[in-house]
Amino acid sequence: MRDASDNVVGLSVTWVDITRRRQVEQKLADANKVLQQYAQHDHLTGLFNRRKAVRWTNA
Repeated sequence: MRDASDNVVGLSVTWVDITRRRQVEQKLADANKVLQQYAQHDHLTGLFNRRKAVRWTNA
């Protein structure tokens, strides 16, 4: 903030705690990794499923 003579007389600061947001983002990233694993592997055997095998052979 400045006075009539354009001298700095104050400061305005905004602080926002983003801790909870970062925690939620990390949980989402972890859940996406699990879903990716489920999408590429058979849940019972742990082997690659057809979708992963097709992508692997076409690469």
